[in-house]
Amino acid sequence: MVDVACVHAHLLGMRKRFSITLILSLVLGLSASVSFANGGLGRALRSSPPGVVQIAPNVFIDDRVKAEKALRDLEQARAQVARFFGPAQSDPRIILCTTAPCKTTYLGKGGPRGKTWAYHVVALGPKGVNRMIMAHELSHAELHRRMGLRDVLDHRFPSWFDEGLASYISRDDRLSAPTPERIARIKQVRTARQWGRVVTQLGWKQAYGAAMVLVEDVAQAGGDKALRHLITEVMTGADFDHVWVTLPGAR
Repeated sequence: MVDVACVHAHLLGMRKRFSITLILSLVLGLSASVSFANGGLGRALRSSPPGVVQIAPNVFIDDRVKAEKALRDLEQARAQVARFFGPAQSDPRIILCTTAPCKTTYLGKGGPRGKTWAYHVVALGPKGVNRMIMAHELSHAELHRRMGLRDVLDHRFPSWFDEGLASYISRDDRLSAPTPERIARIKQVRTARQWGRVVTQLGWKQAYGAAMVLVEDVAQAGGDKALRHLITEVMTGADFDHVWVTLPGAR
């Protein structure tokens, strides 16, 4: 659970360095996360983020020795995401943490492998500095960029679809095969807060696995073009649920 008021106040204190548009963007896009509420957000957005060095435009890492491989993985991840979405529309600041202290600084102690806030910031922990997790998080950034700020806040796309699509694009092979009951439970999830609860209840492998299968079923029946059609229709004003039920393979 995030203290949005705390995040909002922190961001307003940084307005001399960042535009009001970016401040509002982050406030609207960060409502699902606690990781940056205790200072990590401010650190990630500094002109010189602490404990990391810049290795490419908008890309920072805590161990320069590992930069070459990390950049190769990032290039592959970006290409993977582009095969689905087309040319990138987002350009998030990327923080690559290969050590526990760096992860604690930006993701919090015991935080996730990776996290994306709106389409502005991606942070990855030691187990997330690889092609698969990078592709997952960059997929979020691309979908969010196409959504716009109000749509992110209003959950125009349900969180299960956001996570399932990212898992599908990244070809996540760690996830568990879902039961019909788990799929039905996942489809009830709309907001990021609800997603967090269901992940706790079912376990992350089961929750993400169920979300990915829902997306995969459509891709297998209608190809990626069916998923892109869904995104286009919703972004031009259609209701997600109304379009979803018309897709081949949709449950």
